[in-house]
Amino acid sequence: MGKFSQLVGQTIGILTVNEYIPGQGRKGEKKIKPMCICICECGRERRVMATHLMSGHTRGCGFCLKQGVTKNVKHGGALGGEAGPTYACWISMKTRCTNSKAVNYCERWLNSFENFIQDMGERPSLKHSLDRYPNMNGIYEPGNARWATPKQQQRNRRNTFFVIYEGNKVALSELTEKFNLNHGTILSRVRRGWSLEKALVRNKADNDLLIGINLPGCPAN
Repeated sequence: MGKFSQLVGQTIGILTVNEYIPGQGRKGEKKIKPMCICICECGRERRVMATHLMSGHTRGCGFCLKQGVTKNVKHGGALGGEAGPTYACWISMKTRCTNSKAVNYCERWLNSFENFIQDMGERPSLKHSLDRYPNMNGIYEPGNARWATPKQQQRNRRNTFFVIYEGNKVALSELTEKFNLNHGTILSRVRRGWSLEKALVRNKADNDLLIGINLPGCPAN
């Protein structure tokens, strides 16, 4: 596959190479140059020319390059001019809020990355991103922010159907996944006025049978 295939698995700057795409095209035709699919430490995916990675020309995604976040460090902070994934998320949050009138963050995190990391801790992995939770309409602040997986982010949207389960507000999709139930069926029942307990314990094949789920006030067979 050539020398570029050896890039897979390597980290160059703050880009980790996940996949190599060989060049294509016959002699005399316009060729598609070899490319690499990379994940930046901020979580963004980017396609980069393999030659640019080999030469060191490209070392991060466009956003991080603008912010000067281009060095490898194990720590997530920005110390001695070095920056990592947690710092990149902090910068990304501030940039998003600056560009949007609908989103804001607390004064405590305005000019202090140290305060941010003290409150939030290190970013758990490159799959995690900053999420406003439990109030998606609130600001980024201690008590209303978390490191969330893509699945958690998807559930925390304005069109997500929420229910009260055991005194807590949860996404219905989270319950149907937990109990291995058909989400569309349960959602339809709840929207038709069924109580949550009844909707969850009713057996799809036989409405007179209960499935083995323990819910408050709803004994299982």
